[in-house]
Amino acid sequence: MPAFEHLSVLVSIVVGLSVSQVLFGFGQMLRRRGSYEIDVLYLLCNAIILVVLVDCWWGVFSWHDTSRWSYQMTWFVLLNPLLVTMAAQLLPPDWEERPLDIHKMYYKNHRLIFGLLAFYPLLDLLDTSLKGIEHFRNLGKSYPLTMTGMAMLCAIAALARSRKVQITCSLGVLLVVFSWIFEIDSF
Repeated sequence: MPAFEHLSVLVSIVVGLSVSQVLFGFGQMLRRRGSYEIDVLYLLCNAIILVVLVDCWWGVFSWHDTSRWSYQMTWFVLLNPLLVTMAAQLLPPDWEERPLDIHKMYYKNHRLIFGLLAFYPLLDLLDTSLKGIEHFRNLGKSYPLTMTGMAMLCAIAALARSRKVQITCSLGVLLVVFSWIFEIDSF
């Protein structure tokens, strides 16, 4: 089995478990509706992590042409999926807690969640640089700006106490990720 295929299976397992956890959380929210107050920031955070996990999984594919692999390189490629997975692990409340307070759980962990997510675009910039200047250029002129913007938005969301600032930053992060998904800069 070629090294990339071996690594992609591991990345798929890591990302798949986290996607499953986020979807389980959404399912629990539906199942337990009426027993808690919905928190917009919690929902936004789940949405961000879900789309970033898929982006993370997709981004690993760009290593498929690499012919030489090392143990260190394997860990480097795994680093972003593991960071986002750790952020996903901090999301769910204790579903058995009575009364269920999603707002409290979000505020208990939001600094860590957004702090971890702030590293995602920075590692992606490094990852892209390691793939060569041609690969970096192929991602478009806006790529470094959107990655830096996402890192800054996540850092601000981690540090801000204001819900309005956190909501604005969260929406900004979603817009950045959607700009990658829909390749807005290529129109």
